[in-house]
Amino acid sequence: MFFEPRSLKEFIGQEKIKEDLEILIEHTRYTSQVFGHTIFLGQPGCGKTTLAEVVANELDYKIKKFFAGTFGKTSVEEIVEFISVGRSVIFIDELHAINPKFSEGLLLPMERFIFNGEPIPEFSLIAGTTEFGKVIKPLRDRFVNSYVLRNYNEDDMQKVLTQQQCPVNVAPFIASRSRYTPRLAIKLYNRIKIEWQSLTRTGPRSLNLNVCKRVFERLGIDEWGLNEIDRELIKFLYNYGAFEGARKERPCGVENICVGLDLTRSDYLHLYEPYLVRAGFIRRIPKGREVTKKGLNLVLGIETKSEIVQIQDYNLDDLEV
Repeated sequence: MFFEPRSLKEFIGQEKIKEDLEILIEHTRYTSQVFGHTIFLGQPGCGKTTLAEVVANELDYKIKKFFAGTFGKTSVEEIVEFISVGRSVIFIDELHAINPKFSEGLLLPMERFIFNGEPIPEFSLIAGTTEFGKVIKPLRDRFVNSYVLRNYNEDDMQKVLTQQQCPVNVAPFIASRSRYTPRLAIKLYNRIKIEWQSLTRTGPRSLNLNVCKRVFERLGIDEWGLNEIDRELIKFLYNYGAFEGARKERPCGVENICVGLDLTRSDYLHLYEPYLVRAGFIRRIPKGREVTKKGLNLVLGIETKSEIVQIQDYNLDDLEV
């Protein structure tokens, strides 16, 4: 059974954000004012939607969710109809993807609670985005609260998993391979549970590391949390000649990476690059991207955390391609 946090206390991580939200929620309760429009910025899977649901639940507001890509001409009318029966949270995911001509229709309802010249009930718009800069400025300015959701650490990831009733003997193993992303950690744990449950008739009665290792090996996920595309990407940059310490600098641009690996620009920038940069396998430089010293260790076949060595152990001239 999937556990969904219903309160700030149950939501794991993002402590500073939770402290501030608690103050705002208490103020809203005390004054009976509507909760201010709020936007959460963060990578996919880090808890933006869950936090919006938690805020709504803490305030006893109803919540209606929209995805910006499907937000259209009638969406504002849907919002007005939904909020007509009481205080509400309207959540819009991936706000940056909303069509500008439709986002403009939100400006007056958000600022003055007016639609088609008529007053409407006060409501709170909460949004999530991975690209705040792409949200049109007039819409950005309507948000009175903005928060950047920080990356999770392994301790918090383990807490997320144990909250999902993951056994403590395997939680650290899964957490270290989940790219510090709660949604991915839960997804992997559920995948492992399926494997384990299929083995219970003839296999182990309790979930153990052997089952976990078998699943990760089948999925092609290594102990860094890298999948096959991640490793192909690092090797592509290396073969291109884009690596730290090369005799002749040859950084690789995003477009070349996308063509070489048959990725869309959006998928590369949101699904692959953030973690590879954060984990230290590639880095951004003015002219493009290149493999780091740590990434070179991976390319050269030294892939385990316990075997990583310093790049000075290699002759960089011998690595040039």
